[in-house]
Amino acid sequence: MSENVLLLVTENQIDQGAELLDDLVDFTKVIGNKMLGAGAELLDRRAFKMSLNGINSLVSSHVPDEFKDEFQIALDDVLDGDKDYTEAAKQFFSVSSQLIEKLEEKGAKAYVISGAKVIIEMFRVFVHMMLEKIAEKE
Repeated sequence: MSENVLLLVTENQIDQGAELLDDLVDFTKVIGNKMLGAGAELLDRRAFKMSLNGINSLVSSHVPDEFKDEFQIALDDVLDGDKDYTEAAKQFFSVSSQLIEKLEEKGAKAYVISGAKVIIEMFRVFVHMMLEKIAEKE
């Protein structure tokens, strides 16, 4: 694969994604032990951000730049809370699947594909939680 200079996920998307995941996940409710839950809640935004940054740095140089624009646009649509969130989510899921397929077709190394899947899954958790909230309101 050729030299790739763009990040798969922009720094702004990582910041925004970490903040949104932090707001959605309350570890004081997820973890039974109150002290551990409170400690996890204090660190979760930083943990989400560090995880996304680390994996993004690892895989971005191996993902062809021409695959990144459409992915970033679809991700922006779900992070920005697009008016038709269900359609934005559907587009994100479609583009994410296409990205993985393209990487597999190009013969990307297993760790690159796995890293891209981890990034996608972290954002997919956010998207599914948002869709659940929308469904609860309706």
